[in-house]
Amino acid sequence: MQQANAGNNNANNAGAKHPNGRAKIAIKDVQRVHGHVEEIPLQAYREANVNVNRGWNTLVTADEVRDASDAYDARGILHDIDTQWGMLPHGGAYKESNHYFGPGEYDFY
Repeated sequence: MQQANAGNNNANNAGAKHPNGRAKIAIKDVQRVHGHVEEIPLQAYREANVNVNRGWNTLVTADEVRDASDAYDARGILHDIDTQWGMLPHGGAYKESNHYFGPGEYDFY
């Protein structure tokens, strides 16, 4: 019988470790442990199909951090395109563009 682990996607996580040598760390520690300039928002973990039911205390693997980082990068690129690199702050550059109510990548309708 296969044991579920809080719903997180653990299929491809065998062997990958965080820079501190641990298999899993809390999301709140990712920026410090990985040396990221910015904190990856919880929304990026959700887009990467990580169950963040425990919020910032959710334990994640190195692969899940990579997937969330990729999702955050992609969202940033879409934000730049939608807002035409700040020329249209509320978005809508294209028919399929998001429309933003705030300055962040996730502040869209």
